Amino acid sequence: MAFSLPAAALLVALFATSRSALARTLGLAALLATLLFLFYGMGETRPAIWAFFGWRGSAVMLCTALVTAGALCAPLLAGSWLGQAWPLRVAAYLPVLAIVVWAQRNVTGTDPRLPFAISPWPVVSFFGIEIGDALIAGLLACVALLFAGLGLLRGRPALALLAVGVALAIPVVWVRFRLGADMALLGAAIVLASAAIGVSAMGRSPMLAPRRARLETATRSTAVGALLLALPILCGDLAVAHDYTVTRSQKAQQIIDALARYFQREHSYPESLQELVASKDLAQIPRPQVGFGGGDEGFTYQNFGASYILEFSAQRWVQCAYNPPWSDDSEGKDDGPSAASASNPAGGEEQTSPGSEEDAGNASDDERIHGAWSCPTKPPELW
Repeated sequence: MAFSLPAAALLVALFATSRSALARTLGLAALLATLLFLFYGMGETRPAIWAFFGWRGSAVMLCTALVTAGALCAPLLAGSWLGQAWPLRVAAYLPVLAIVVWAQRNVTGTDPRLPFAISPWPVVSFFGIEIGDALIAGLLACVALLFAGLGLLRGRPALALLAVGVALAIPVVWVRFRLGADMALLGAAIVLASAAIGVSAMGRSPMLAPRRARLETATRSTAVGALLLALPILCGDLAVAHDYTVTRSQKAQQIIDALARYFQREHSYPESLQELVASKDLAQIPRPQVGFGGGDEGFTYQNFGASYILEFSAQRWVQCAYNPPWSDDSEGKDDGPSAASASNPAGGEEQTSPGSEEDAGNASDDERIHGAWSCPTKPPELW
């Protein structure tokens, strides 16, 4: 830990001598990055993880430290942002929103150019932004509501106690019932931060005591910081959910239906997806919808004779795979379940043999309708 003392001293000096929110944020990012470097540079196995990813591991730690520091310093940054004219506010915030949404929507955990095709970049978008920053946004919203309630204790005590009670109860309830860090948390953060601004405005008057004025300023900057932090993460989550749904339920299904038509006609599956274009079962091979385009993502297809596997990489570390339904009596029958799976690629109930009724009963409705997917219909929950 002694190696982190210079970064800690720099952070203390910045908070003591500078009022620049950006400088303080960068100082905190430097300290967090130093701690991450020390953590992965020491121990028996952690240095091997760092070496495995090389410069990408270093970049991931730097980016994670930066997005975490930005979230923790959101009230400071929001206070500085509120002091600018609206054109400068828009010009300063839009690039941040675009970068956050891009990072969430464009990053997958698969890269064929890397060993074992594992990419470390979702550490930033997944752990740093979608979990870490989302939790910080929720906590900041509760703190803002707490400040708003404290500022009204003398003027409107009933409303003040309600605001303080809600601000203190929400984190306890969230942890107690394990509600997680997903879009519900971001929605709650936006609602609570907006409520904090509204509650604070109820007690506003031209003549405020110094303590009351400080609480109102703290409420506003903390609430706006929570809003500015939660909004791009929520937009990114919505974009990720849309991409995932379009790829799994529409584009992959086009290929599955084309493979079923090909099998019904040829009594075998093609060796490659390009044969579906040559046979005019598809006009072109659909591509997974990941991010804003420009990548080299594509569906992966392997033929196993009477079956196949169709895969695609989604955001985070999600890898989706589809297999056509199997039946116990698939061997030795000319018009067995393989042909049935071709006529009904969605894997309906007529494909289920008596011996597999129990498995079918335990399967989800999605599996009975769409076949054997390794991933759910919606993106998996963050935790």
